[in-house]
Amino acid sequence: QRQMCIRDRYYLRSLMLQNGISSTSSLKSMTMNSTTGETMYDYLKSQAVERLVTCAALDKQAAEEGFTMSDDTQTEVDDQLKQLEEQWVSAGYQSRDAFIRANYGPYMTYDRLVELFTRDMLVNEYATQFSDSLSYSDADYEQYYQENANTLDEYTITQFVFNATVDTTDADGNTIEMTDDEKSAALEQAKTEKQAQAQELQAKLEACLLYTSPSPRDTR
Repeated sequence: QRQMCIRDRYYLRSLMLQNGISSTSSLKSMTMNSTTGETMYDYLKSQAVERLVTCAALDKQAAEEGFTMSDDTQTEVDDQLKQLEEQWVSAGYQSRDAFIRANYGPYMTYDRLVELFTRDMLVNEYATQFSDSLSYSDADYEQYYQENANTLDEYTITQFVFNATVDTTDADGNTIEMTDDEKSAALEQAKTEKQAQAQELQAKLEACLLYTSPSPRDTR
């Protein structure tokens, strides 16, 4: 159970980094589906589980075929790990382990992080090599589409809701006295902030590459 928790956290954190998100607290306040109450955190967590399953399957397939990591990919892994050694210092942490636990959860260790990251790099290389080995003609694509049109033509629409509100009480529960003009001004300010958040999230999602392996040095 603990090992699964470690892997879940690793892939969740990886997806957050790819979207430029550093805190899970903000994700939990982003509602994706007003009917089900699903948040951005719920969505990314489910994506992390899917990615974990996919990587495990590809890792097993690569092992069965005797696939090994190339020298170039191994060099990239080594370079990223060297940069990790520099990053925890520049980030102001007391130790490398403290930096890793802060970013990947209390049970993550350096050896486990290296294992997961190395496996990701191997799986990505294997998947790329396998994909490059495939060759299909336009006729093949057209035939597949015609045979699966009902499935391929389906669309999934996800809605993000950003609610602009004005606080009417302070941290102690006392009523905040405001004139109508002040309330209007505060609401307009809240709308501007939420619009900026929505535009930022849209840009991050459009740039997201779910199956691009993040490097440990990207944790900041």
